Amino acid sequence: MIVDDDEGALDLYSHLLNEQIKARIITTKFPSAALKLAHTHFFDLILIDVTMNYNGTPFGGLELYKGLLGRYGDSTLVAYIVLPKNWTGE
Repeated sequence: MIVDDDEGALDLYSHLLNEQIKARIITTKFPSAALKLAHTHFFDLILIDVTMNYNGTPFGGLELYKGLLGRYGDSTLVAYIVLPKNWTGE
């Protein structure tokens, strides 16, 4: 499953993954929907955008990650952040 509030990112990531692993990939823009799906299904991998608004925080992806950690453990969950091209880290 891929959870990202950017529709373009969902399309791109699911396309790229499907080309490589030929798996059924579920995507959602909404962390609350991801939480429900993750509790009714068991996914081999969950990719989570860190910078989604969820539970009142701009880093809601981390909140979602923490909420799923007990069921999935840290080997199934991957949190990511996409940085702008001109980001220098300073």
